[in-house]
Amino acid sequence: MGTRTPALIALVITMAYGIGFAFFDSPPRAYAVGGALLVAAAWVAVGMITSRGRSGSPM
Repeated sequence: MGTRTPALIALVITMAYGIGFAFFDSPPRAYAVGGALLVAAAWVAVGMITSRGRSGSPM
């Protein structure tokens, strides 16, 4: 799969989260918090996959 596919998935999640705000007059707090956690987790996963590909271990 490489690192390009997970990065593309994380980018799509990030864009969908941002676009989702357009559908709310005042977004619910749960949407803002939950979405932010999901976006952060997606990019952390991409970083972990990328670092493992370079050095063989996450640290």
